[in-house]
Amino acid sequence: MITKKFTAKMHDDHGFVGWVLNTMPHFDPATGMGVAHDCLEHLTRRVGFEGEMEAFGVSLWIRGEGGYWQGRSAHNSEWFQNTCGEVAEFLAEANGVCQKPPRAAELEDWQEEQLQKMKAKAIESWDSEELADRFSLEHITEEQLSAALENVLGWVRRGFHAADKKYTAYQYDVCYMFKQIEEEVDALSINEGDTLTVKFSRDNTDYSVTHKSFYN
Repeated sequence: MITKKFTAKMHDDHGFVGWVLNTMPHFDPATGMGVAHDCLEHLTRRVGFEGEMEAFGVSLWIRGEGGYWQGRSAHNSEWFQNTCGEVAEFLAEANGVCQKPPRAAELEDWQEEQLQKMKAKAIESWDSEELADRFSLEHITEEQLSAALENVLGWVRRGFHAADKKYTAYQYDVCYMFKQIEEEVDALSINEGDTLTVKFSRDNTDYSVTHKSFYN
């Protein structure tokens, strides 16, 4: 079993108490979805923007293949629709720079189609007023943006292949575990300083969520 430990902290920007992975104290506090993401979709020790894009590749394997978004929204039922905005925001935070990854084989045709749609939508998000108000991006040319996003796709492919190697359980089963962890964490009543321990397996859907109150 793999163990991940979290501490409850206040999110200063959004005003809620969420969970921060103890080994990544600079992360923003997260809801149950973020806890499940940190546990199941970060497979390497790679950090920073590239590490997050690699984790997005794992999310394509787990949530994209596992049917996570189907049925939740008629308008956002595909993987690319749920990642393109975050990709653009993360890239803006990285000043438009994404390091070139080691070569990774292309995915199946429908998955590559998802990647290209994600790239196109990320470019649309890049030009939005929301990002323009928060970041100074005028110096980044269209060619630089396109090249950075091609590197993003490379990291996504690496994450997908890593998930295919590390998980022996089927995608639907891992996706089910993802949803169970998310829902169980979100059902908790928490305060700042509380701790959370999540144990899980990559060979099956065994997991446990243990919550300890700061006041006990």
